[in-house]
Amino acid sequence: MTTPLPPRGPNRPLPPPATWLRAWPPLLLLSLAVGLLWLLRDWAPLADPAGAPWRAAQSLLCALGWWLGVRLLDLTLWERLLPWRASVRVPRLLRQLVAVLLGIVVLTVVLGRVWELSVGPVLAATGAVGIVMGLALRNVLADFFSGIALNLEHPFRLDDFVLLHVRTRREPVAGFVREINWRSTTVLTPEDNLISVPNSVVAESTVENLSYPSPVYELELDVLL
Repeated sequence: MTTPLPPRGPNRPLPPPATWLRAWPPLLLLSLAVGLLWLLRDWAPLADPAGAPWRAAQSLLCALGWWLGVRLLDLTLWERLLPWRASVRVPRLLRQLVAVLLGIVVLTVVLGRVWELSVGPVLAATGAVGIVMGLALRNVLADFFSGIALNLEHPFRLDDFVLLHVRTRREPVAGFVREINWRSTTVLTPEDNLISVPNSVVAESTVENLSYPSPVYELELDVLL
């Protein structure tokens, strides 16, 4: 029996339009902060570029700018341009990873440029803390980096029908891929149940993608008379 799967590419329905109201909170706060700084520009503590109040105000503006930039990326690139151009939904893991990387860049700029601190010792201390946290959270980190590898390799995409042949299970995990986040991959089974599989388990499993290259698959049934 041959059963068609949901269409991919330009024939697949796109996600609902993004609501621009989600960009208003950071934009409003950033506008209020800029307006307040302009009104208080003659205040003595803020008039000193080397003073702590002025540096704290600059740090706040950078944080609000990062928040607004992440929201604009979500509303334009992740939820509009890529779904419209490639007809794919961007996994949450990739969006979160880009937001964290942008946050690290902003934090480095704030510490080095605004507060005029040496970033080297801070990065060294962060590395030492990272080693300790890595030992304590090695399983979580394994899921995280396995999720990155899955997004780079693309053995399947969102809405693909896959069979995950897990070593510890006799029967494969079958269903539609609904989400790939930083820790696990969520699969919707034909019985309408959601199964959350850790990314490290998915990376060690044999993945059989029934949606690629053809969205048609064969199902064999034994009928006893």
